[in-house]
Formats: sequence, structure tokens, C-alpha cells
Amino acid sequence: MKSGSKLEKGRTFDWTCAPLARFHVHIRGEQIFQLSWTEHHAILDGWSVASMITELFKIYFAALGDMPFSPGPPPAASFRDFVALERSVISSSQNREFWLEKLSGSTATVMPRQPSDRRSTEVKQRSVQVAIPSRFQRL
Repeated sequence: MKSGSKLEKGRTFDWTCAPLARFHVHIRGEQIFQLSWTEHHAILDGWSVASMITELFKIYFAALGDMPFSPGPPPAASFRDFVALERSVISSSQNREFWLEKLSGSTATVMPRQPSDRRSTEVKQRSVQVAIPSRFQRL
């Protein structure tokens, strides 16, 4: 029988419909659990991952009573603002001319890749252990 985390590894996402992220809590024993988080690669970048994990742990520690939860102010810029800025830069003839001048005479570099039939199936996992106070072990 496959473990929950191995089953999750084999599940794919249909990027045309929600959800594109999944969280699972796997009970490993009376006092041990594992949180698995899987997302489609297109929905989060490195900064978003760091922000989400930070918020998740803020909520978790607030639920434990270790610290008060405060969502804080919303970000100064939204993703919509970022997309609008990107579109304006892409459509700017001045920016296009700048980069054409900077890159004139450059040659394309082809990045080495593994053959598709030799892709690694190794699972990259990170583990963080968090002690749960006894008053919260039987909610």
C-alpha cells in the first residue's frame, strides 16, 4: 500500500480547473503528523512560496496560542499591477530599442538538458518538525 505522500506525488493537476494547490495532513502517530503541500508550477514563484509559508505558520502559531495572529496590511502592489507594468514594458518601443542595442552581437546560449527518458523520479522533500503543546494535541 502506498503512503499518502507517495499517492499525492503521482496526482497531476488539470490546469484548466481549480484547485491548483492541495494541502494534506497525514496522521503518522498519536503525536506526529505530516503536512504535504502540492501546487501546479504555474501558480507560485519563489517569493509567493515564501510569503504563503510565512502566513501559514503565522496562522498555525496563532491557533496554538503562541502568538496573536495579525494578517498585516495588504501588499502595496497587486499581481494585477505587476501584469499591467509588464505589459507596458513589453509594448514600449523605447524598451525594445534599449534591449536590441544591449543585445546586438550576442549569440543565444542553449541550456543543456537531460533526455526526457532519463528524468529523475527522486522526490525532493524537506522536513520541519514543530512541537505541539500538549493542550493542543487532542483538539
